[in-house]
Amino acid sequence: MRAIELGIYNPSQDKLVNRHDDDTRKPRKTLRDLNRENQIRQARDLQRRREEETIALIFGDPEVEREELDLRKARAEIRKTEFEAEQARLEIEQIRAETVATMAAAQKARADAKLAAAKAWNG
Repeated sequence: MRAIELGIYNPSQDKLVNRHDDDTRKPRKTLRDLNRENQIRQARDLQRRREEETIALIFGDPEVEREELDLRKARAEIRKTEFEAEQARLEIEQIRAETVATMAAAQKARADAKLAAAKAWNG
């Protein structure tokens, strides 16, 4: 059973829900209001970022930009050096693999020669 049916609650006597013209309390925020505020905040943030980029472009410090460019060049040189070192390491590994393969072939040839000599000796 509901409170209205039991006579415990009468909506016409409810003073909390009813609002008057002279009521100065803030209205409750709906999801639509919250969503609108979120969109406004995002738009303002985007506008602020664009303004900051424009101001930095117009009033940018050339010395700072030069330092940033030098830093980028240094990083590019470091990456190039790391790449060359990696290439050298790969070449060393390739030479090492070729050497091991040559040594294995020489050992096999030596073993085959010993086997042939042993067969010739035994008759």
